[in-house]
Amino acid sequence: MAPPPILVLSGGNALGAYHAGAWTALEAEGIEPGWVAGTSIGAVTAAIIAGNAPGRRNAALRRFWDRAAALDGFQNLFPQPMRRPLQYAQALTSRLMGRPGLFTLRPPDLTGADARPGLFDAAAMKRLIAELVDFERVNTGPMRLTVVATDLASGEERVFDTRSGAVGIDHIMASTALIPDFPPVEIEARPLVDGGFSANLPVGLVLDETFSHRADRLTVFAVDLFPSAAPLPRGLGEAAQRQNDLLFASQTRIALTSRETMWRGHEPGGDVMMLAYEALSEETALKGYDFAAGTLARRWAEGDRDMRAQVAVWHGLARNAPGLTLHPPPTRLAG
Repeated sequence: MAPPPILVLSGGNALGAYHAGAWTALEAEGIEPGWVAGTSIGAVTAAIIAGNAPGRRNAALRRFWDRAAALDGFQNLFPQPMRRPLQYAQALTSRLMGRPGLFTLRPPDLTGADARPGLFDAAAMKRLIAELVDFERVNTGPMRLTVVATDLASGEERVFDTRSGAVGIDHIMASTALIPDFPPVEIEARPLVDGGFSANLPVGLVLDETFSHRADRLTVFAVDLFPSAAPLPRGLGEAAQRQNDLLFASQTRIALTSRETMWRGHEPGGDVMMLAYEALSEETALKGYDFAAGTLARRWAEGDRDMRAQVAVWHGLARNAPGLTLHPPPTRLAG
């Protein structure tokens, strides 16, 4: 019998509602991963999944995003071109003032002597994660959890895995500590920050470990929040959005290309079912801070739709090819 699939989730702040929709679809299809790995908001989503019993995970994810959501105002009354200034305004408010359910402004440090500098205090998100995640289940339950952070001083990737040690709430918070927005989190006397600086979608570490430790064909569902391909940007806003996408999507492309080469010809092989959030015409350059309730609901729905499409592709695979086969995400580049 083939091992259960692995689910890998990237960072992307408010775009993470797409993860929640992807999980909803995966669970609806009766697919239970044996291992879930994530970075930043992907680490939060992964912890909620691993830290709740089947049947309770969707509700926990819903509570997280309901707490994070901001009011839409009158955005949905306007067509998309007219809605964009309102989106910018709402996202800019979150970018400058924070989200009360997740992070709030810290008192400014005017001396330059703060050893843990950060614009926001993420204590509200820490309390929310503690409320939604059973860390005893995380560390003793059947689903393996891996989260990624980055050592601020050395730049090295730090991986925390329930197979090799306990994973707690501070490990999740370290994975989400995107400087300079959030202060570093100290673990084992080391200042740790967002794992996106080293592996925004930690699919490489999953494929490296399973390369030499598998007796059956591997399946990885890899959910990225930044598209590798996109239409050419028009205007400075779209150019800024595209810059951010490329910074993170290029990490994923390089990681997958190198592992595809490494796995070439080896049996049993594996399938990487890619998903990438691509609703570019609906977003702004501040999409990572757009917590509008309607925007989050749309991202959730698109994650659900894309995962169902990839599961259908997966069910139709012959699954007998050697090496690693990369299956591109469902694409909607015009939208």
